[in-house]
Amino acid sequence: MRRAILTATAAATLLTACAPSLRSHGYAPQPEVLDTVEVGIDTRQTVASKLGRPGDSGILENDEWYYVATTTRTYLYNAPEVIERRVVAVQFDEQSVVRDVTEYTLADGRDVEFVSRTTETFGSELSVVQQLLGNIFNPAGLLGDGGSP
Repeated sequence: MRRAILTATAAATLLTACAPSLRSHGYAPQPEVLDTVEVGIDTRQTVASKLGRPGDSGILENDEWYYVATTTRTYLYNAPEVIERRVVAVQFDEQSVVRDVTEYTLADGRDVEFVSRTTETFGSELSVVQQLLGNIFNPAGLLGDGGSP
């Protein structure tokens, strides 16, 4: 009997260890909360009071606020997989009045090709030992009183 209980406990532990784990990151308002934002009426202040401050905003101009929520699933030692993403973009006009509210999902996303080129630097590459010895035998560098930029 005792052996059966130990076997069942071990099997249950192994099975739960293999279960995927879900993680949620960020915040995107739910549709019913998003419906309270009125285009042409609400301003930055009223949107902030209804939805909260955004997690991100436009890069060059602060005319868009972004609310991003992502759910990932990790199974054992595999890389996390994004299973859900919601992005809410609130656009403002020059008078800080809401111009448009758009919601995007994972299906709207696009893959971005990364550039693998590297920029070569000039000068010599120092090993770890050369860097350590260079710092030891360079009192100006240790004292922090200038030297090279």
